[in-house]
Amino acid sequence: MTLHPSEAEFFDALYRRRRDPWDFADDPYEQARFRRIVDELSEPHFSRAFEPGCAEGELTVKLAPRCGHLLALDLAATAARRARERCRELANVNVGCGPADQGLEKGPFDLIVLSEVLYYFSEAELTRFVGQVGDALAPGAQVVAASWLGESTDHQLSGERAHQLVRTIAEDRGWGGHRHERLTDPRRVGFIIESWRVW
Repeated sequence: MTLHPSEAEFFDALYRRRRDPWDFADDPYEQARFRRIVDELSEPHFSRAFEPGCAEGELTVKLAPRCGHLLALDLAATAARRARERCRELANVNVGCGPADQGLEKGPFDLIVLSEVLYYFSEAELTRFVGQVGDALAPGAQVVAASWLGESTDHQLSGERAHQLVRTIAEDRGWGGHRHERLTDPRRVGFIIESWRVW
């Protein structure tokens, strides 16, 4: 049976076949990307943060010191369980299992980090989801989005197209402080990182 990339079983199968399927923990390039996301945070401390698509918690543990409370969520039960184990000594982190919009119901948040999740949505789904993100933000909140710019049959959108859609919605909603940066490596396809403040 062929599973749609947005289905929980698709991702859970990836994690059951292999721990850390994207080498987030060991790849220097991925680690540099995580450091750059953390560097993008505009405040030294956020009261309530949300990280959908947390995978096994590699970025989660790096965000946690900057957050009073961090809700991390993953669609795959296997990944969520491993992230929960990884964060078990972090009292300010709560790891759940479910779709990204489920976590937004627990807002408002003053930080939402969208790392490697945007291109798994269709255009209509992403438009709806980013609208929900906007509704879940506290005044002064920050949104950080990061996406790989390569191509994958698992993705419904390219990273470029996904960010273009988010950028349009952000402009329509009046989000400010836009940052736009590409991370490149001569040997690798790059990433795009963008962030907005919501006043």
